[in-house]
Amino acid sequence: MTSPTGRRQPTSFGAVKHSGIDPDDAAKSAPRSAGGTRSAGSARTTSTARTSKSTSAAGGGLVFSTRWSDETMALAKAAHVVDRIDDPNAVPKAFNGWVTIAVQMWARLSPQRRAQERDRMTFPPATKNASRPRQFSLPEGARIALEEAMRADELIGHLEGRGTFVTHAVLYAAAAAANRNGGDLTIKPS
Repeated sequence: MTSPTGRRQPTSFGAVKHSGIDPDDAAKSAPRSAGGTRSAGSARTTSTARTSKSTSAAGGGLVFSTRWSDETMALAKAAHVVDRIDDPNAVPKAFNGWVTIAVQMWARLSPQRRAQERDRMTFPPATKNASRPRQFSLPEGARIALEEAMRADELIGHLEGRGTFVTHAVLYAAAAAANRNGGDLTIKPS
């Protein structure tokens, strides 16, 4: 599939969008501000114990908090904007919807492939001790995919929390967005 700008849109992104995620549900799950104290761990991402099952109309979803550096958040938002410009009909308008699709794309990879991709990932440089809580809401389909992928990772000896899993998913999706955009996340003039 090609976008109006002539760039090829990978089928995996479109396939995920149409695999049971209701775009309206993803758009309704806009991130809310989260409070809390800093937990021990990396300045780039740390899961907090704050998770709960969603009681929204979508039901069965997951609301959770994680900590991202400002640089990680800026990278993720830039990737979302680049994807929206590249193919506005295939990418949710809400940032949380883009994160939901990133989680499903990451979860669809085999545990071995996720391990390979994690080894290749480079995290944005974090400002010393700077991270902020970010709250996300995943619909039921993405929650199930996340939990099944995390169980599969555990079987090969890789343990990580939900927040770290989502961070890896977002970094993978940002790298894919950069590749579709010619290698970076700058907005190209029309």
